[in-house]
Amino acid sequence: MRPELFAVVGTDCAAWEEAMDWLYIEQTQDGVEGYFCCTTSHPEETLEDVVAFAEQWCDLKGCSRDVKVIEISQETPSKQLISLT
Repeated sequence: MRPELFAVVGTDCAAWEEAMDWLYIEQTQDGVEGYFCCTTSHPEETLEDVVAFAEQWCDLKGCSRDVKVIEISQETPSKQLISLT
């Protein structure tokens, strides 16, 4: 299952958002048509705020609040991704 929303919070979040955008552009060029993923980055917001944003997005779309948080870190959490499927 592919995510419908990819929201990123933390350090370098705009770069993660852009990487996901390019991934979907590349898939479309490879013949995978008809799929859209909304991407957002939230550099100045807390994880809790972005999770609330994702849940509100689910409510507006009429889908379940199946929000997944993925942490990417070395020694301390510096980047956190939110993927909604």
